[in-house]
Amino acid sequence: MQVRYQGQDYDWHETLWVMLHKPRGYECSHNPMHNAGVFDLLPWHWIRRGVQAAGRLDSDSSGLLLFSDDGHWIHKIISPKHQIAKRYLVTLKHTAEMNFLQTLEEGVVLNGEQEPVRALQGERLDDTHIRFSITEGKYHQVRRMVAAAGNRVEELHRISVGPLELGELEEGQWRLLTEQEALKVIEQ
Repeated sequence: MQVRYQGQDYDWHETLWVMLHKPRGYECSHNPMHNAGVFDLLPWHWIRRGVQAAGRLDSDSSGLLLFSDDGHWIHKIISPKHQIAKRYLVTLKHTAEMNFLQTLEEGVVLNGEQEPVRALQGERLDDTHIRFSITEGKYHQVRRMVAAAGNRVEELHRISVGPLELGELEEGQWRLLTEQEALKVIEQ
């Protein structure tokens, strides 16, 4: 369905589910302080409608970011209770020793935390590239996990959320999700 607003036609969707390939250098905020905001990459009428991000990526990170005007859907994605895996490609500063992923999978205690956090489905791609998933979303969690295991993140890229993969979507580009895609993310 189309609606007309101030002389311009827009597609109308009862609920919006959106995936964006967030470039580095963008903040996940409506009021960014140091860089452009990810909401600047979306149509203005979606922002007025109340579209929110389902989680965050820091300004130095890139990759899959989800948005919706469905608060229940957003809550399911970001709540650790629902165990929706977020998968990352990590470029390390130093060579990953053979037991590096094992350390992350067994769990590391982050500075200021009591309980260990664990990586899931870790994979060593080469000396300085690894992939792994997490189901929580603590502040700078992947960067802090890598530091707690004795290395440093040079680049961080989210490649999937649940079964939804970034795929070939270009940096800074977005696309609407179908209802089936959106529901599949939260029905694991």
